[in-house]
Amino acid sequence: MTATTQPGDALAAPLAAAVRLGFAAWFLARPEVPARALGVPDRPALRRVAHVVAARELVLGTGTLAALAAGRRTDGWVRAMAVADAVNGSCVLAATLLGQVPGRRGLGLAAFDLSGTLSELWLARRLARD
Repeated sequence: MTATTQPGDALAAPLAAAVRLGFAAWFLARPEVPARALGVPDRPALRRVAHVVAARELVLGTGTLAALAAGRRTDGWVRAMAVADAVNGSCVLAATLLGQVPGRRGLGLAAFDLSGTLSELWLARRLARD
């Protein structure tokens, strides 16, 4: 451990990858979940979005794990996770402001996604110090 490394840091990137892979599996198995989470009717377009998001999550999760297995840095992968969550949060916020998603639900989901962005940026910064 370096002076800036904390005991839990070694687990942070694998756990972030596992969460991504979990979301990917969930969205592939249950593509109606995003519509239900947004509080809008399920429709084919939202199921396609669920599959695209699942593919993105698979790439982020497996890319992070592959970097770990090869002994390469993971801070770039974690930054990519932050960007993905920022895109999610921004899209949900825009849909909420446009009246396409119920207000409280949309604001809550946008806040959840954007909090992920902040925590992943913080984690990427810690990982970059190693």
